[in-house]
Amino acid sequence: MKAAYQKIKIYTGAFDVPRDLMHDPMGPKPHEIVLLAASDGNGHNGGIKNILADVTPNRQEYADLHGYHYVFINITKYDIGSARPVWAKLPAIVEAFNLYPSAKWVWWLDLDAIIMTPTVELTAHILSQNVLLDKMKKGAEMNKPGGGRSGIFTLENPDISKIDIIFAQDQNGLNAGSFFIRRSEFSRMLIDLWSEPLFVRENWDGQEQDALVSYFPIATCSSTD
Repeated sequence: MKAAYQKIKIYTGAFDVPRDLMHDPMGPKPHEIVLLAASDGNGHNGGIKNILADVTPNRQEYADLHGYHYVFINITKYDIGSARPVWAKLPAIVEAFNLYPSAKWVWWLDLDAIIMTPTVELTAHILSQNVLLDKMKKGAEMNKPGGGRSGIFTLENPDISKIDIIFAQDQNGLNAGSFFIRRSEFSRMLIDLWSEPLFVRENWDGQEQDALVSYFPIATCSSTD
């Protein structure tokens, strides 16, 4: 049992959170946002051939348009034991924060997604506190992984200044294919807890996203806004 436990240990590392770090209520500046893509570098994802070559210009052009950083990380460098490859997004997020010390937000976006409206600017769309407060689902029940009622509700009156991670949900529950995470002590702690073998070895259908629904209170915003 001990050997099996060790095989799924994910070594995420850690990123720096300066003691004097401040987050502007108006949202991050362009150079404080990182658009992150990661895969095993084999050029396929979900059965889509050459996906990395196809999506890279889309991501890079979008980042260049708004002054964001775009980074691709090959996840084969990470030691995640026998865990599914999707769990490698956790050390990838840590590395993105470390690569860009001035970054305050990382946007994880799965490779099998295309940015269709490149004129949308992230701070005005979701990352300023007033906009996020307006778009958040308050007192809303989250969908259970695979569909159905979960019994987990978002806060009625959230303290918007303390929102460090932003997810959307669909009919199958929380969707970790696209989410935002802010540099903070909470986020650093969350990634460390999220990668615990206790959660990883549950082997849910939804893997890392189901772990969040099952073990952590999450504030979500509408995927249609």
